[in-house]
Amino acid sequence: MIIPIYISGTLIPKFNVTNDAGEVTLSAFYNPEMFHHLQLLFGCIAAVCAVLAVIGLWRKDRQEYFGTGEVVKVGFKDYVDVLAHNRAIQMLVASASSDKLSMSMRNNATIMITMFGVICGNYALYGSVSALTSIPVLTILGMGYIGRNLGQKKALVIGTMGSIASALGIFLLMWLGDPTSMKLPIVNGIKGLLNPATWSPANWSLFGLTFIFLYIVLGGFMSIASSIVIPMTADCADYEVYRSGRYVPGLMGTLFSFVDKIISSLAATFVALMFAAIGFTKELPVESTSYSDGIFWVTMACFIGAPLIGWIINLIAMKFYPLTKEKMEEIQEEIAAIKAKAMTKK
Repeated sequence: MIIPIYISGTLIPKFNVTNDAGEVTLSAFYNPEMFHHLQLLFGCIAAVCAVLAVIGLWRKDRQEYFGTGEVVKVGFKDYVDVLAHNRAIQMLVASASSDKLSMSMRNNATIMITMFGVICGNYALYGSVSALTSIPVLTILGMGYIGRNLGQKKALVIGTMGSIASALGIFLLMWLGDPTSMKLPIVNGIKGLLNPATWSPANWSLFGLTFIFLYIVLGGFMSIASSIVIPMTADCADYEVYRSGRYVPGLMGTLFSFVDKIISSLAATFVALMFAAIGFTKELPVESTSYSDGIFWVTMACFIGAPLIGWIINLIAMKFYPLTKEKMEEIQEEIAAIKAKAMTKK
């Protein structure tokens, strides 16, 4: 929540270079000084989060809490066998990679600029939207109820179907409505977030309220679908124990890390190619770029179209994903028996 507010409300005004008439001659997004500032900021945040992750895992990162309770030597042939015959990890990789690519395109910085700065006419709205959608109520409720009561596979399917419906709602609103009529409280920096005048009813419009509602619903369903993937990776590792007796969490983690890096790098390339196709061959649009139909449709293709393709692939992959809630209960019973047998031998 805070980072988009900080960028749109504090850093952009600070690092935009203007002339005597107040016109922007160099956008902050092309000013190296802003990115130097962001590099230091995100480096510090990442370091703190890494330390917290290590602290959180410290007590549970022990052999008796995972796998078969004993060390299993794994060779290259075993890795090939896992990738060739573990249907669960095959389908999950297909689902996660398509989802990652589409989400990376949707959340690309240029798409946020054209969505709010060009189509809606006010990039500061991005900070407002981030503030208003910061509390993941739907994600918490969805992960808690759907994940525990229906199983992780159904949680992914429900999250995906909800994402499709709400994304189509946003597209229809942006296409049939007037995005420039979007009026939301503008959060000017962190202090503006705490100012009661910011949240005055006069700072809202019907278009803005409708957009925020759909955006919150979309964000909730998207988070359910994306957040459930990591626990499903652990299920795939348990399934491999059940299938072959091998515990290979390193393979699962490495595979997902590899896919994540490759896919994330491709997203920016696809976005750049799409904008190049409508004439932006030397530089990408910034918040001061004039509106055009080409910008609208490229933005919608990345913000709505690419995620829709990813979600459809999700649904297809889940048709062939074997790990239902009932199947996982069977697998956990089998793993418990394997562990008990290993403990008896010791």
